[in-house]
Amino acid sequence: MELSEKVAAILEEAYLYALKERYEYITPEMLLFVLCEDGEFQEAIDDCAGSVVGLAGLLKTYMERYLEKKPTGEQGPELSAGVNLAFNYAAQSAENSGHDVIELRHLVFGICQLKDSFAVYYLKHQVDVPELLGRLTEMETGDSFAEDEE
Repeated sequence: MELSEKVAAILEEAYLYALKERYEYITPEMLLFVLCEDGEFQEAIDDCAGSVVGLAGLLKTYMERYLEKKPTGEQGPELSAGVNLAFNYAAQSAENSGHDVIELRHLVFGICQLKDSFAVYYLKHQVDVPELLGRLTEMETGDSFAEDEE
């Protein structure tokens, strides 16, 4: 399954961030943290009355406190099991919706399927996840899922 340019760029940014900070793994929390810099994601969070600044702050604090760092000179970060699982869920979501490319909405959906993830915990405390996914889908496809008002 292919990644959209945006999703590939997000993964690359997460890799570069983990490399710079010497984190051992790229985690779902790190992906979500990097997503907080994406304009489309920011707009969707804002549209759902969430705070992207608040979300980013929680994620950064979590990473600083709980993620292991590598000694200087070791190889770059690896994808965590959680990130691999999130991408598997994202690929299933894309395929089930008739797409052969993982888009932003699929990635967010994949992250949200993770059990016992602080990324999901923090996101759910900022926004209603189904509303966020609907908004991302609307923004990417132009399809509106809002109820018709008469």
